[in-house]
Amino acid sequence: MTGAARTAVALGPPNIAFVKYWGKRDLVRTLPLADSVSVCLAGLDARVEVRAADRRGDDVVTWNGEVVGPPHVVRYQRILARVRDASAVKTPVDVSISTQRPPRIGLAASSAAMSALAVAAAAFHGLEMTQDELSALARLGSGSACRSIPGGFARWYAGTRPDGTDSVARLLAPAEHWSDLAAVALVLSTQPKRVSSAEGMQRCVQTAPWTQEWVRRCGQSSDTAQAAIASRDFATLAEVSKRNALAMHALCMGARPPILYVTADTIRVLEAAERLSRDMPLFYTLDAGPNPILFTLREHVPALIAAMNAVLAEEPSSAGAEVLVSSPGPGARLVSVTG
Repeated sequence: MTGAARTAVALGPPNIAFVKYWGKRDLVRTLPLADSVSVCLAGLDARVEVRAADRRGDDVVTWNGEVVGPPHVVRYQRILARVRDASAVKTPVDVSISTQRPPRIGLAASSAAMSALAVAAAAFHGLEMTQDELSALARLGSGSACRSIPGGFARWYAGTRPDGTDSVARLLAPAEHWSDLAAVALVLSTQPKRVSSAEGMQRCVQTAPWTQEWVRRCGQSSDTAQAAIASRDFATLAEVSKRNALAMHALCMGARPPILYVTADTIRVLEAAERLSRDMPLFYTLDAGPNPILFTLREHVPALIAAMNAVLAEEPSSAGAEVLVSSPGPGARLVSVTG
């Protein structure tokens, strides 16, 4: 079967980190300074189609119909170059990415897209790759994407090897291990963040005075989060997740020049979550963006949404915010290969 008529389609979930990935020891291989721990979210998949192009020349990547250009396209090209080098299929491809939300708003769209691209690109090129190999491949496009390969609850090991072969994400527990855990994401803004995650990480590594302390604590926090997930210890996971998220944003504010991803609406939601957590199991986390993700147990979701809708309605700036409900879900997976 040649590459000329092939089409491969895959789905990839976003993942939200309880212990964040923030800082690289190798920019080209996307190797992190510290371990991180996350959960994949069901029902918010990116769909990626890789199909043979009917032309010569470069690969073309589109996201929700818009062509991805420099500098962002370089991340996709790394994945495509790696699988092309490993296979006999050299034809250029068209990559079509479809997501429900735009990228670069702090809701892990890139982890979903890159994990699906890794799976689809490998299948298109006829490569049979292990989960570790797919994780390392997805990592080339977006570090956090490696955690979307195993699905469920995963830990990304920073590794120590210069070539990055030991820096992969592995399953801690499948999604059904903690099926009543619920995630409520509040989309306060869909505007691209002014400072990309890649730029923000490097600025922190180069200028934030407590980066090494951040790295040390992430290792400890990853162990704590892993144990909490294993025993479904909500209170411990809540504490480690909140502390880690706030520490990451403090690290960003300590960079030079400072990076501020949160908005006034973000702060209002986090303050409200702190109040609500006195009466229900509830904690929050926050990636590099203004959109918080709240975690609770399934039975409390209706009350949480009602309370948050009341908070959002208090200010015109957040009155139109979107509320997304999810739960632990599967990892990136192949849908079809044709041709």
